[in-house]
Amino acid sequence: MAQESGGQAQVGEAVVSETAPVIVDGRELFRVGGVSAYPAKERAKTIAARIRALAADKSIDPKSLQVVREGEIIYVKSGSLMVLGLVAQDAAREGLSLELLADLAMKQIAKSITEYRNDRAPRTLLINSGYALLVTVLTALLLWGILRGFVWLDALTQRRIMARIERLESKTHYIFDADQVGDMLGGLLKTVKVLTMLIVIYFYLNLVLGLYPWTRLFAQYLFYLTIDPLRTMGLGVVRALPNIFFLIILFFITRYILKMIRLFFAGIDRGSIHLKNFEREWGLPTYKIVRLLIVSFAVIVAYPYPRLKLRCLQGCFHLSRGYFFNRVFLSP
Repeated sequence: MAQESGGQAQVGEAVVSETAPVIVDGRELFRVGGVSAYPAKERAKTIAARIRALAADKSIDPKSLQVVREGEIIYVKSGSLMVLGLVAQDAAREGLSLELLADLAMKQIAKSITEYRNDRAPRTLLINSGYALLVTVLTALLLWGILRGFVWLDALTQRRIMARIERLESKTHYIFDADQVGDMLGGLLKTVKVLTMLIVIYFYLNLVLGLYPWTRLFAQYLFYLTIDPLRTMGLGVVRALPNIFFLIILFFITRYILKMIRLFFAGIDRGSIHLKNFEREWGLPTYKIVRLLIVSFAVIVAYPYPRLKLRCLQGCFHLSRGYFFNRVFLSP
């Protein structure tokens, strides 16, 4: 692993698999590894700082970058200034030859220097400021339209929907309160309004901050701050779909079995079904015991941990045995 320090690169033996991105103006150029004494993050920050220093010096032409081999290390340099040092471990991590990796890194660095300067050119800043002003005006108009639209919806709710709810309230002899329903609808409209405005403001900030190189990284952070939780939730839902379908099927099967068993024991309780040596009075208590066992078994089947399933099964058995003894033999 090449370690850049004081314009030189040293070869380390303890290679660390962790890598870190080299980021300039919110753009990831490539990733570098590190060693225990020189972590990947620190190395990436050092390389990014050197690239920014080269880009800030307009006397340096990006075309002056060159690849120079010195022993086991290949450097990317601009004249006597060293930007990056690469060794065989870097190439092995990427699955490329060392020469090809150095050439790709040099092209990325040259491109980054050009973009760094273009983003800070007066003409580019003026154009982006015009876009930002236009987006600001459009966002302000959109927010104003949202406010006006929800005022209209609130008036429509009060004028039409609430009138129908009040008529329904009188027909149902005031089973439910129309004022409470109105408060719920009003609260729902306010919540939707606030969420809509927050979404508009979020996209506005993400767009405007992304126009300037100094705030582009913050815009990306703001974007991933929202996208990452949504992506995690979505992947979690996708991974949970088989379990969800299993639980749904288990629920309907258990419900159907309970209905059939309830009909059977209800017949015993009514006297339409006769069992030898089984009294009618035992029908409903026995049904409750069987229902407890079936529900307990369904919960155990749905439970994700096998060891705890066995313990739950044993506990449910002792619980149902005590319940059966109390209801059947000790009940008056």
